[in-house]
Amino acid sequence: MSNEKIKLTNEELSKLKTIIDTETSIYTRLGQIEKQLEIASKQKIDLLSELDSYNKMKDNLQQVLKNTYGNITGIDIESGELSITK
Repeated sequence: MSNEKIKLTNEELSKLKTIIDTETSIYTRLGQIEKQLEIASKQKIDLLSELDSYNKMKDNLQQVLKNTYGNITGIDIESGELSITK
């Protein structure tokens, strides 16, 4: 059995090169997106951790305010006035 070599036409070769180049470009873009997703995922974890820290600070402040002023039903952030139940 012998191998025969046949040459592609210029049009066929051009189409094949275009397909391969486009496929390579798609894989490159997919890799970039995967990296962006990885970075975004880490940023999300960092932000959730930061939010958790602030929630703990808020809870602590609420407890301090409750111990100082009693049952607070509302706080006007602009004026600093508290509504409390007696």
